[in-house]
Amino acid sequence: MNDSGSHGRLWREVGPYFSLGSHFALTMLASIGLGYWADDRWETSPVLLLIGACVGAGAAFRQMYYALKRANRPRKQSFNDDSTTDA
Repeated sequence: MNDSGSHGRLWREVGPYFSLGSHFALTMLASIGLGYWADDRWETSPVLLLIGACVGAGAAFRQMYYALKRANRPRKQSFNDDSTTDA
């Protein structure tokens, strides 16, 4: 049995979802880190850290929303798709 084609298709289908967690975490860490750095620089602790966390959460959820929307978009069928042939 040759399952390499089915594995390739599986990875193409789950690929967009696979990186969502890391993108979410990196967006949050970057914004919280920037808020922490700004708090340390201007001695406004914890105001800018909290603002950074809120901005990061908003940006991360927005990024996740559009990525899921793009991943769930219906795909056009190709001409070589077996399901379009009449038997």
